[in-house]
Amino acid sequence: PPPSQDISHLFSQMNYKFNNNHFTIKLLFGRFSSQTVHLEEQMLVLQGQGENESLLIQKNISQTLFVLQNSQLNSSHLSAQLWGAEVALIRSQGNGMSIIDGLRVIGDKYERKVVHCSVFEVISGELSLNDIQIKDINISENYNEINSVDKRIKMKGLIEMKENAKVLFFEKFYITNINMEDLNKEQSVCSIMMNSGHLKLRDSTFLGEAYTSIGSAIRAYPTGPSTIDVEGVVFKGQRDGQGTNGGAVYVDMRQFDVQISFKRCIFIGNKADYGSNVFIRYATTSQRINRNSFIGCTTIVENSYESDISVCYSIGDNDDEIFIDERNLIHNSWNRQKSEGVVRFIANSDANHTIDSSMKCGSVSKPCNTYQTLIEYIQLEPESGDGLTGRVETLIFGEGKISSPFIDFSLARSDIINIVGCGDQLTEIYPQQSSLLAMIYGGFNQIIVIERVCIANSPASPLIGFIRTQGAESGLVMQDMRVQGYLETSPYNTMLEPPYLFSIEGFVHLQDVIFEHIYLRTGAILQVVGLRRTADDSRIEQLGKTSIGFYRCIFDDITSNESVIISLNEKDLASASIPSEINKILNNNEQNSEKTTKFVIEDTIFSDCATSLLLSNKNEKGGLLNLKNKKVRFEILNSEYRNIAVKSRNMLYLAWGVYEPVSSQINILTITETFFTNCSALIPEMDEKVEESQITQYNI
Repeated sequence: PPPSQDISHLFSQMNYKFNNNHFTIKLLFGRFSSQTVHLEEQMLVLQGQGENESLLIQKNISQTLFVLQNSQLNSSHLSAQLWGAEVALIRSQGNGMSIIDGLRVIGDKYERKVVHCSVFEVISGELSLNDIQIKDINISENYNEINSVDKRIKMKGLIEMKENAKVLFFEKFYITNINMEDLNKEQSVCSIMMNSGHLKLRDSTFLGEAYTSIGSAIRAYPTGPSTIDVEGVVFKGQRDGQGTNGGAVYVDMRQFDVQISFKRCIFIGNKADYGSNVFIRYATTSQRINRNSFIGCTTIVENSYESDISVCYSIGDNDDEIFIDERNLIHNSWNRQKSEGVVRFIANSDANHTIDSSMKCGSVSKPCNTYQTLIEYIQLEPESGDGLTGRVETLIFGEGKISSPFIDFSLARSDIINIVGCGDQLTEIYPQQSSLLAMIYGGFNQIIVIERVCIANSPASPLIGFIRTQGAESGLVMQDMRVQGYLETSPYNTMLEPPYLFSIEGFVHLQDVIFEHIYLRTGAILQVVGLRRTADDSRIEQLGKTSIGFYRCIFDDITSNESVIISLNEKDLASASIPSEINKILNNNEQNSEKTTKFVIEDTIFSDCATSLLLSNKNEKGGLLNLKNKKVRFEILNSEYRNIAVKSRNMLYLAWGVYEPVSSQINILTITETFFTNCSALIPEMDEKVEESQITQYNI
């Protein structure tokens, strides 16, 4: 170790000079050292002159600096420095809980002295780490362990939970710039090595951008039933090296189950051969974690391949057979992102989190309570090129029922917004009363993507719809979510009178969306004017060349006094756009490939839908679907229509708005493997009656 002032005698006085269990030591400028300090049922407060001015090191590199047994160590304005240490800096043991608060642990980044050990070891009992920072540490191989055959020994952690550890709790934990040197393939280092017990992380950051070798954030090899509970954590730049799996998190469940819960986390730029973010080894497929294991989490990746291998797993001891978890456990944005700064959070206060709108909010550790509060802080930030500050691209809503005032997405400074919840059973958003027609207004030509939420009507705002977009290049994508009416009403006593629920200028694309129990006195469910999107729009790469439409959707128990429930109309760009934007739109179209010319309704069910008759407009066409187009062809595949009762001229109405020569064949609608059961349409004052037997003769 480097020259230092030995202060072992100050710590030894704690055992005989004072009768109480509270002891404070103030350090001046310089580097200090000590023999092992044992704390048992005691509190020690260390105070220095600054994190770089007062340094404390192990006097003997083979001796632990502090051993805590049911004790507390508080530190401020100083750092513990690792200098060639061969054993842990601090060891926690005993049957109760020990607490370490405010400690800074650093290496020597100039002389690049290496260490061969952990920083913290939990031998037994519980350890709580609050406001801890670890940085600038160089770790090398421990040659005393090279010959060990136990992989748990060969895998070192900066923080280790041993076999008898019960709980390890982190809050406001930050780790960065950990460098691994001269490690062989059998030995690697992670931030947290878990062998047993319960691991809890809150409001922390694992920043691995400076890693030059390998190192995950969490690796678990449980020796008994265990849990991993993580909330409000950023995993960035974690790399587990070549030939290894689990960039940020690795869990081995072949011997014992591990209960996993990640909430409100960001995974960005993590890498591994498989499982760039998470890799789990199961004994059997029945152990696979459920989708609620990751809620309110998102990942930012460089390319589609990293997205595909985000979560992977294996079964048994076969290391050569690895599976991709295709359940989309961790949300991935529909556009390519560069920084965690474009991801912002909104949540309700709860017993564990009090939202303070007077402080800057919106981050993973400090969500805002409303979009309005978030935007106030966004507008104060300079807008950077990588999105680290100044704009919102992904907006994640927390659990519970969230009453939302008006949301103006034009203030987000982004041409695409991803709205993400914790799941349609966990996050419900409903509008507050306002003077506007919808809860959410998109900016001009802005795309809105909504996933994993339930959007519901409220009797407190019966005149308010949900979403309105503007501009021919705008659009709405909804996936894995529900749209729900007010459940305590019926079609006969509903008070809901919005002009529409969704008014979309541009394109619409729905995947795995459920519309249910919606009873309207006025208004349509969905009004679309546009229907076509640019096929290679870089804002929404996930769609690629996929035809827009309704995929695996359910429209169930929907009524309206309007004559049309869903209208899909193509738009003439030149006549429908405001003059100042016409040239911009046309120029964009020239630079991109042709717009899509197909709208697909596939694996979709319409059931128990009804419209009423508007006597003032007896010529209204299409009660369930009203389709008016010029270039878009419709395909209805493997779908079902059952118990549909509409009071207008048709249940499905198609209008082709372009003159075609009589000799040309017009394929405007293709219906394949689709069932119509118990469907009826009332046709008011139609002079000619068409028999049902005649209808079946035509090929639509």
